[in-house]
Amino acid sequence: MRASRESKWMGAPASPPVVVLGAGFAGLRAVRRLGRAGVDALWVDARNYHCFLPLLYQVATAGLEPQEIAYPARSILRRLRAVDFRLARVVAGDPAAQTLTTASGERIAYAYLIVCTGGAAED
Repeated sequence: MRASRESKWMGAPASPPVVVLGAGFAGLRAVRRLGRAGVDALWVDARNYHCFLPLLYQVATAGLEPQEIAYPARSILRRLRAVDFRLARVVAGDPAAQTLTTASGERIAYAYLIVCTGGAAED
């Protein structure tokens, strides 16, 4: 991570204009579109990789290695200079204050929030 990027997000009074929450297909598409448009954004997820789930069955049947379907977030963002990544699990959000709270207690401010956390099947 570049020093300028570090100071840009860590403890800086200004919040990133856009926070994208989630590293699935929707989150990946959002950060790519924002990054290509030069929009400052912060991508947040509890995992530091994007997993290409349609090929997961090939890993289970030994057709592919796990690293062949998991793409590190940092390598995805290498060409998207306006987007940074934060490894964190968000546990709460305050729309009125425009902040997210992570499991470690860190608060992430935003001007715009894109929630791409996917869904879960009910039992």
